[in-house]
Amino acid sequence: MIEQTAQEIIKKVNHLQNGDISNAMERMGIYYGTNYGVSIPQLQQLAKKYECNSALAFYLFDKPIREAKILSSMLFDLKNIKSIQLVTLSERINNLELIEQFSRNIYSKLPDLKTILSKLAKGTIWQKALAIYAISWSIKKQQTIQADLINWGVIQVQMLKGDEDNLLQKAYVFLLQNIASINYEYKLQMIKLAKDIGKSEKASSKSIAKEFLFIH
Repeated sequence: MIEQTAQEIIKKVNHLQNGDISNAMERMGIYYGTNYGVSIPQLQQLAKKYECNSALAFYLFDKPIREAKILSSMLFDLKNIKSIQLVTLSERINNLELIEQFSRNIYSKLPDLKTILSKLAKGTIWQKALAIYAISWSIKKQQTIQADLINWGVIQVQMLKGDEDNLLQKAYVFLLQNIASINYEYKLQMIKLAKDIGKSEKASSKSIAKEFLFIH
């Protein structure tokens, strides 16, 4: 049943393919085994036609197809999945697009996000970026102030080593932006924090501070 449903989904994806988008992504250095170039809004509409099912989601993620992997992030049943499964899954998320989709659609919604954050932050660069994006999306989407998550994020910025690659730089700027958007007080705090890390002699810390302060 799972295999049959997955094949049905992939067939529908095939009918939506867009070569221009696929080619544009390759020029940006984002590669998949197969990329039909289907837009995220189209995939979101397709995902709404199916009930969340973690077995189906895992099956789709295993396919070397961009759209199948992204759709899987929209089809996990978060009420019936173990934290260890999500930590293991994070080890296989290895490009910026997947980080953005999985952090937004899955990891930011987890009730035990802080516990998983600590595990991801000790992993690969991809896992650490996933953690930073996840906390950013969680802060962005919540109506109430999540002091514990905000404090965790601030500590990560304060602990910058100054040798972060471009992926992590983007993640930290996104984090600072979302904390700053909470209210005016947090905006002032993040501006001060950015100015502090901007005093570092390390290029990546300066870059993060410069990009954030340019916006604010």
